[in-house]
Amino acid sequence: MPKINYRHAEYRLMEKKWALIADCIDGQDAVKGKTTVYLPKPNASDTSQQNTDRYTAYVARAVFYPVTARTLRGLVGQVTQKEPVVEIPSTLQDLEEDADGSGISLPLLAQASLRDATSFGRSGLYVDYPTTSGLVSIAEQEAFNIRPTIGRYHPLAIINWRVEKIGAESMLVLVVLEETYVTSDDGFEEQVKDQWRALRIYSPEEVADQAIRNGFAPTAYVNGPLVAPTGRIYTVETWVRNEGADAKQEEFILKDRVFPRDNSGSLMDTIPFYFIGSDNNNTTVDEPPLYDIATINIAHYRNSADYEDACYMVGQPTPWFSGLTQQWVDDVMKGQVFLGSRGSVLLPENGAAGLMQVAPNTMTKEAMDQKERQMTALGAKLVEQRDVQRTATEAGQEEAAETSVLSTISKNVSAAYENALKAAQRFVSSTGDDAIEFELPTDFTISTMTPQEQQQCVASWMSGAITFEEMRAQLRAAGKAHLDDEEAKDQLENEMSQGIGAGTSSLDQPSEDVQSDKVVTNNG
Repeated sequence: MPKINYRHAEYRLMEKKWALIADCIDGQDAVKGKTTVYLPKPNASDTSQQNTDRYTAYVARAVFYPVTARTLRGLVGQVTQKEPVVEIPSTLQDLEEDADGSGISLPLLAQASLRDATSFGRSGLYVDYPTTSGLVSIAEQEAFNIRPTIGRYHPLAIINWRVEKIGAESMLVLVVLEETYVTSDDGFEEQVKDQWRALRIYSPEEVADQAIRNGFAPTAYVNGPLVAPTGRIYTVETWVRNEGADAKQEEFILKDRVFPRDNSGSLMDTIPFYFIGSDNNNTTVDEPPLYDIATINIAHYRNSADYEDACYMVGQPTPWFSGLTQQWVDDVMKGQVFLGSRGSVLLPENGAAGLMQVAPNTMTKEAMDQKERQMTALGAKLVEQRDVQRTATEAGQEEAAETSVLSTISKNVSAAYENALKAAQRFVSSTGDDAIEFELPTDFTISTMTPQEQQQCVASWMSGAITFEEMRAQLRAAGKAHLDDEEAKDQLENEMSQGIGAGTSSLDQPSEDVQSDKVVTNNG
């Protein structure tokens, strides 16, 4: 009996951590909605209505400080303050404006993946293509809007995966994605249920066996080339619950199975799914970078509940009187006491009055302040540069390289999107993918490049000490340049042809007007 909703062991270990982080990012409503999960009930053994009402008020007075969400926004903002470098062929231009088919642009989708990887240490990309029969021409692709899409999957939706060693290579042979599908729609309300998308690698024999056992004729995949060079076939299966099944029936049933083909019409032998991690992009689940902050954020919330409860219980001043008799209260004070500047309290001889107010209890407040300092320090650590040892070859050029958790995540997201774009290219064109590039910024330091340093950078290029690309890289890192190199060259050539600005006679070669250390521009 297939258990399509089985959770991978690593998934089960991380599920509670991911849920905690997600709730902290969602904020106060999500955290308070979990009640006793994050805020234990005082005197939990007391099941009286009075104790229940007191706990309701205890939760209502507590304040959740949204440090986790604000830290995430700050970290993502560090990366997205500069535009990513995107170079893709014309066949994939539609992806840049609408990457997933819902109107989200490629940079915005990458930003969402960056949030996932920074929060949970994990995200996923799935490259999909509409099912077609045989080859599809470019004209047909344009006429019927047939094109690949890149879907982003939250770590909680990637429930299972498997890798097999084939020769010297570890190959991804299974990914199970948990989704929902619409069961009914009256035009206003949609009813949805769970479904599971299984991305699998089969041998031809396994495909035939599965097809026969699940009622799919083998001819469903025979048209066109059957076997990829590796002898394995990539398939996409959709599974749903078997509603009303008894104990003897299958709990899940196979709803659909397709065999994707590339642009040449050949069956594919790899799964176009790409993991993104905080350490690396393999299938192993990395530690969530925001987990420590989220844990302290919840502890701060508990301290806040105790602090606000104490303020409510004993924080207000209480008046007291001494030396009063019942006769004095009844005859003189008339059973009432008026406090404030317009009131007066008539006291008998030797009577006294005052306000009782507890001394400030700083222990809970100090605990909250300490946790706020800890969360600030942990957030800074994610951007703080650290020394990373290089390989022996690299060590000959450089002792060590500085990087950070955020820088590593940015590089991992860039690599995954570049691979996803190359996979998308396979669906629409048989040409190579050399022109594909996707790169998020990895330098998050605030620019300190002075005008003199900018001039020196340009002068170094003009003297031939560095290339045009190296010069532009320095200006981009300082936030002084934003176009990619080819766009910059075209625009500069256009401006120079119109007599606008200064420059060399050719952007590919440094100026010949160089005398020893003196650099002479076209302006003299």
